[in-house]
Amino acid sequence: MKKYNKIILNIPHSSDFIPVNTWNGDIQSEVDKWTDWFTDVIFKPRGIDKRILPVVFNFSRFFCDVERLKENEPLEEVGQGRFYTDFNGCTREKEGEAYIMAEQAYLFHDMLLSSQINGDDNLIIDCHSFPSELASDVDICIGWNDDWSKPSDELIEQIKRYFEGFNYKVAFNSPYSNSITPESRHRYGSLMIEINKKLYMDEKNIKLLGGAYKINISLWYLYKNILDKWKY
Repeated sequence: MKKYNKIILNIPHSSDFIPVNTWNGDIQSEVDKWTDWFTDVIFKPRGIDKRILPVVFNFSRFFCDVERLKENEPLEEVGQGRFYTDFNGCTREKEGEAYIMAEQAYLFHDMLLSSQINGDDNLIIDCHSFPSELASDVDICIGWNDDWSKPSDELIEQIKRYFEGFNYKVAFNSPYSNSITPESRHRYGSLMIEINKKLYMDEKNIKLLGGAYKINISLWYLYKNILDKWKY
Protein backbone atom coordinates (compact mmCIF):
# COMPACT_ATOMS: atom_id res chain seq x y z
CA MET A 1 0.00 0.00 0.00
CA LYS A 2 1.12 3.58 -0.62
CA LYS A 3 3.00 5.33 2.21
CA TYR A 4 3.02 9.12 2.23
CA ASN A 5 6.25 10.98 3.00
CA LYS A 6 5.10 14.54 2.33
CA ILE A 7 1.91 16.43 3.20
CA ILE A 8 0.85 19.56 1.30
CA LEU A 9 -1.79 21.60 3.12
CA ASN A 10 -3.97 23.50 0.66
CA ILE A 11 -5.66 26.36 2.58
CA PRO A 12 -7.77 28.25 0.00
CA HIS A 13 -10.54 30.05 1.86
CA SER A 14 -9.09 31.49 5.08
CA SER A 15 -8.80 35.11 3.87
CA ASP A 16 -11.50 37.79 3.62
CA PHE A 17 -9.33 40.16 1.57
CA ILE A 18 -10.94 41.51 -1.62
CA PRO A 19 -8.36 43.86 -3.22
CA VAL A 20 -10.74 45.21 -5.88
CA ASN A 21 -14.35 45.08 -4.75
CA THR A 22 -16.88 45.49 -7.55
CA TRP A 23 -19.73 43.66 -5.83
CA ASN A 24 -23.26 45.07 -5.80
CA GLY A 25 -25.20 44.15 -2.66
CA ASP A 26 -24.31 43.14 0.88
CA ILE A 27 -21.40 40.88 0.02
CA GLN A 28 -19.81 41.38 3.45
CA SER A 29 -22.46 39.26 5.15
CA GLU A 30 -21.69 36.46 2.69
CA VAL A 31 -17.95 36.88 3.27
CA ASP A 32 -18.49 36.64 7.03
CA LYS A 33 -20.49 33.44 6.67
CA TRP A 34 -18.53 31.58 4.00
CA THR A 35 -14.93 32.46 4.78
CA ASP A 36 -13.13 29.48 6.34
CA TRP A 37 -12.03 31.66 9.22
CA PHE A 38 -8.75 30.80 10.98
CA THR A 39 -8.10 27.66 8.93
CA ASP A 40 -4.62 29.08 8.25
CA VAL A 41 -4.16 28.95 12.04
CA ILE A 42 -5.82 25.70 13.09
CA PHE A 43 -4.33 23.60 10.26
CA LYS A 44 -0.86 25.14 10.72
CA PRO A 45 1.84 22.65 11.74
CA ARG A 46 3.22 23.01 15.25
CA GLY A 47 6.97 23.31 14.97
CA ILE A 48 9.11 22.87 11.89
CA ASP A 49 8.82 19.79 9.72
CA LYS A 50 9.92 20.22 6.11
CA ARG A 51 7.69 17.32 5.12
CA ILE A 52 4.55 19.35 5.96
CA LEU A 53 4.02 22.37 3.70
CA PRO A 54 1.12 24.85 3.98
CA VAL A 55 0.05 26.64 0.78
CA VAL A 56 -2.27 29.51 1.74
CA PHE A 57 -4.31 31.60 -0.70
CA ASN A 58 -4.24 35.18 0.57
CA PHE A 59 -7.39 36.48 -1.12
CA SER A 60 -11.07 35.91 -0.40
CA ARG A 61 -13.03 33.29 -2.29
CA PHE A 62 -15.32 36.24 -3.15
CA PHE A 63 -12.44 37.71 -5.11
CA CYS A 64 -11.30 34.42 -6.66
CA ASP A 65 -12.15 30.83 -5.74
CA VAL A 66 -9.10 28.69 -6.39
CA GLU A 67 -11.05 25.53 -5.53
CA ARG A 68 -13.01 25.73 -8.77
CA LEU A 69 -11.98 23.75 -11.83
CA LYS A 70 -10.02 25.39 -14.63
CA GLU A 71 -12.41 23.99 -17.23
CA ASN A 72 -15.93 22.57 -17.21
CA GLU A 73 -16.72 23.89 -13.74
CA PRO A 74 -20.43 23.03 -13.11
CA LEU A 75 -21.01 26.04 -10.84
CA GLU A 76 -19.98 28.41 -13.62
CA GLU A 77 -23.56 28.12 -14.91
CA VAL A 78 -24.93 29.76 -11.75
CA GLY A 79 -22.27 32.44 -11.53
CA GLN A 80 -20.05 30.67 -9.01
CA GLY A 81 -17.04 29.55 -11.00
CA ARG A 82 -13.59 30.72 -10.04
CA PHE A 83 -14.81 34.34 -10.46
CA TYR A 84 -18.21 34.60 -8.75
CA THR A 85 -20.68 36.88 -10.51
CA ASP A 86 -23.83 35.97 -8.57
CA PHE A 87 -24.03 34.92 -4.94
CA ASN A 88 -27.31 35.04 -3.00
CA GLY A 89 -28.47 38.15 -4.83
CA CYS A 90 -25.10 39.95 -4.85
CA THR A 91 -23.72 40.47 -8.36
CA ARG A 92 -20.65 41.74 -10.21
CA GLU A 93 -19.47 41.89 -13.80
CA LYS A 94 -16.94 39.44 -15.23
CA GLU A 95 -14.68 42.13 -16.63
CA GLY A 96 -12.25 44.89 -15.72
CA GLU A 97 -9.33 45.07 -13.29
CA ALA A 98 -10.91 42.79 -10.69
CA TYR A 99 -11.43 39.99 -13.21
CA ILE A 100 -7.91 40.25 -14.63
CA MET A 101 -6.34 40.24 -11.15
CA ALA A 102 -8.48 37.29 -10.07
CA GLU A 103 -7.45 35.23 -13.10
CA GLN A 104 -3.79 35.94 -12.36
CA ALA A 105 -4.25 35.01 -8.69
CA TYR A 106 -5.97 31.76 -9.65
CA LEU A 107 -3.22 30.71 -12.04
CA PHE A 108 -0.48 31.60 -9.55
CA HIS A 109 -2.03 29.54 -6.73
CA ASP A 110 -2.62 26.62 -9.07
CA MET A 111 0.99 26.78 -10.27
CA LEU A 112 2.32 27.09 -6.72
CA LEU A 113 0.31 24.12 -5.50
CA SER A 114 1.33 21.98 -8.47
CA SER A 115 4.98 22.90 -8.03
CA GLN A 116 5.03 21.50 -4.50
CA ILE A 117 4.06 18.01 -5.68
CA ASN A 118 7.33 16.16 -6.16
CA GLY A 119 6.42 12.50 -5.93
CA ASP A 120 3.80 9.77 -5.83
CA ASP A 121 4.34 9.69 -2.05
CA ASN A 122 2.77 13.15 -1.60
CA LEU A 123 -0.60 13.71 0.07
CA ILE A 124 -2.60 16.90 -0.37
CA ILE A 125 -4.90 17.73 2.52
CA ASP A 126 -7.54 20.21 1.37
CA CYS A 127 -8.19 22.32 4.51
CA HIS A 128 -11.66 23.78 5.10
CA SER A 129 -14.34 24.60 7.65
CA PHE A 130 -18.12 24.88 7.39
CA PRO A 131 -20.89 26.83 9.17
CA SER A 132 -22.46 24.78 11.94
CA GLU A 133 -25.96 25.33 10.52
CA LEU A 134 -25.08 23.12 7.55
CA ALA A 135 -24.56 20.00 9.64
CA SER A 136 -24.80 20.57 13.38
CA ASP A 137 -24.37 16.83 14.04
CA VAL A 138 -21.06 16.57 12.15
CA ASP A 139 -17.78 17.75 13.68
CA ILE A 140 -15.32 16.56 11.05
CA CYS A 141 -16.05 15.89 7.38
CA ILE A 142 -13.59 13.78 5.42
CA GLY A 143 -13.94 14.01 1.65
CA TRP A 144 -12.27 12.53 -1.43
CA ASN A 145 -12.65 11.96 -5.14
CA ASP A 146 -13.62 8.57 -6.50
CA ASP A 147 -10.62 8.42 -8.81
CA TRP A 148 -6.86 7.79 -8.81
CA SER A 149 -6.28 10.45 -6.11
CA LYS A 150 -8.35 8.71 -3.43
CA PRO A 151 -6.19 7.49 -0.51
CA SER A 152 -6.62 3.91 0.62
CA ASP A 153 -9.74 2.88 2.50
CA GLU A 154 -7.43 1.81 5.34
CA LEU A 155 -6.01 5.33 5.73
CA ILE A 156 -9.44 6.96 5.55
CA GLU A 157 -10.73 4.62 8.23
CA GLN A 158 -7.69 5.27 10.43
CA ILE A 159 -8.26 9.03 10.18
CA LYS A 160 -11.92 8.54 11.09
CA ARG A 161 -11.04 6.47 14.17
CA TYR A 162 -8.34 8.95 15.10
CA PHE A 163 -10.77 11.89 15.23
CA GLU A 164 -13.35 9.78 17.04
CA GLY A 165 -10.68 9.26 19.69
CA PHE A 166 -11.00 13.00 20.39
CA ASN A 167 -14.79 12.53 20.69
CA TYR A 168 -15.45 14.21 17.37
CA LYS A 169 -18.35 13.03 15.22
CA VAL A 170 -17.03 12.16 11.76
CA ALA A 171 -18.87 11.96 8.43
CA PHE A 172 -17.67 10.97 4.97
CA ASN A 173 -18.31 13.39 2.07
CA SER A 174 -20.96 15.30 4.04
CA PRO A 175 -21.80 18.16 4.08
CA TYR A 176 -19.14 18.48 1.37
CA SER A 177 -17.30 16.03 -0.87
CA ASN A 178 -14.28 15.79 -3.15
CA SER A 179 -10.77 17.21 -2.81
CA ILE A 180 -8.52 19.39 -4.94
CA THR A 181 -6.30 17.74 -7.58
CA PRO A 182 -3.93 20.15 -9.34
CA GLU A 183 -2.19 18.95 -12.47
CA SER A 184 0.95 16.89 -11.95
CA ARG A 185 2.87 14.07 -13.57
CA HIS A 186 2.77 12.32 -10.19
CA ARG A 187 -0.09 10.16 -8.89
CA TYR A 188 -0.34 11.72 -5.45
CA GLY A 189 -3.15 11.36 -2.93
CA SER A 190 -5.74 14.02 -2.07
CA LEU A 191 -8.05 14.21 0.93
CA MET A 192 -10.32 16.98 2.20
CA ILE A 193 -10.80 17.72 5.89
CA GLU A 194 -13.65 20.07 6.86
CA ILE A 195 -13.99 21.30 10.46
CA ASN A 196 -17.31 22.45 11.91
CA LYS A 197 -16.78 26.10 12.87
CA LYS A 198 -18.58 25.66 16.17
CA LEU A 199 -15.65 23.56 17.40
CA TYR A 200 -13.17 26.40 17.32
CA MET A 201 -14.80 29.80 16.86
CA ASP A 202 -17.61 32.16 17.80
CA GLU A 203 -19.34 32.27 14.41
CA LYS A 204 -21.34 35.41 15.18
CA ASN A 205 -18.43 37.53 16.39
CA ILE A 206 -15.70 35.81 14.35
CA LYS A 207 -13.43 35.03 17.27
CA LEU A 208 -11.35 32.00 18.15
CA LEU A 209 -12.48 29.86 21.07
CA GLY A 210 -10.50 27.53 23.32
CA GLY A 211 -11.49 24.58 21.14
CA ALA A 212 -9.13 25.87 18.45
CA TYR A 213 -6.15 24.62 20.46
CA LYS A 214 -7.57 21.09 20.64
CA ILE A 215 -8.24 21.07 16.90
CA ASN A 216 -4.74 22.34 16.12
CA ILE A 217 -3.10 19.73 18.35
CA SER A 218 -5.22 16.91 16.90
CA LEU A 219 -4.33 17.94 13.35
CA TRP A 220 -0.62 18.19 14.15
CA TYR A 221 -0.53 14.65 15.52
CA LEU A 222 -2.62 13.48 12.58
CA TYR A 223 0.09 14.69 10.19
CA LYS A 224 2.78 12.98 12.27
CA ASN A 225 0.82 9.72 12.41
CA ILE A 226 0.35 9.68 8.64
CA LEU A 227 4.03 10.35 8.01
CA ASP A 228 5.71 8.38 10.79
CA LYS A 229 3.50 5.87 12.59
CA TRP A 230 0.59 4.42 10.69
CA LYS A 231 0.83 1.54 8.28
CA TYR A 232 -1.77 1.47 5.57
